[in-house]
Amino acid sequence: MNAIGSARRPRKQQIFEFDVIAGTLSAPKKVKIMNSLSWQDLFSYSVSERGAFRENFETIFTRYEGKAATASGILLKKLDSGDASIKPEMVDVFRGKYLNLLRNPHCVGWIPELMNIATSHGFTDPRLAQQYELVSNGRKPHTSAVCQRFQMTEEDYHIWLRTLFFVLARHDDGRSYLDRLIARFFDNSVVRVDAFRYSKDSKEYCLLSDRALNVLDGDRALAGLIQPGLIEAGNSLLVEFNLARDTYIRCLFLFDEALRADCRSDLAGEFIFNHVVDSMEELASYNNTTISQCAERVYCAKRDPLLA
Repeated sequence: MNAIGSARRPRKQQIFEFDVIAGTLSAPKKVKIMNSLSWQDLFSYSVSERGAFRENFETIFTRYEGKAATASGILLKKLDSGDASIKPEMVDVFRGKYLNLLRNPHCVGWIPELMNIATSHGFTDPRLAQQYELVSNGRKPHTSAVCQRFQMTEEDYHIWLRTLFFVLARHDDGRSYLDRLIARFFDNSVVRVDAFRYSKDSKEYCLLSDRALNVLDGDRALAGLIQPGLIEAGNSLLVEFNLARDTYIRCLFLFDEALRADCRSDLAGEFIFNHVVDSMEELASYNNTTISQCAERVYCAKRDPLLA
């Protein structure tokens, strides 16, 4: 959805890549999308002696990616038609984006609390316990290369892999920790979603970060959204992310524990949606934030993204 030529076959799709040096974009380079966002064996937790067989998370990733891709397509069609009933699609899209954050090696430093939870957790289900043991102690000959590339310690890398298993493992009810977490985000919070879309006439596209999303300060966004006095503590999450080359999404979650006890049942689960078309000021702000928060580089379907 971010390719220079979306009609091309996926294996040939290209995108402009920009290195970010001291907050400034380098000259754009055309790269294949499938090669720009991958790293050999990054998610392999057990590799055979000759390297012919490996255990990794790719099958699970593919399942979530498929749901997110389908939901993204439906969501874009709803935006085109003016259909505001986007909550089901947003759940699947945001789950996929949140997973992208969790599995992004550039974001390991963003999830210390979750990593602490994962390392203190055990599995009573024999099947999961056996698999968790393999994740923990399986052969990982690529560890040094991964740690050098992404500036991680070996301990952090191994804990990160265990955290991914903890988050993605499916329990008897068929749901994972990730599934439950995202359901809580949407069912027990006040949610505001702003979709920013750019028409063909605008000739503008959104940047895509080498991190999964941008994390923003929600304080200003809460002004005017919730009546003063109803919030006991500022417990919120505000993020924005690229949905497609011409669309980005901003999500605000005000969690139920931030709401005054006597009004939680009335407000929790409220879903607010706003659709904005061709706002150049918003796009410039989003693109600049994406540049400032990326780890090393950003991507775009055009060689001269809007910055001012």
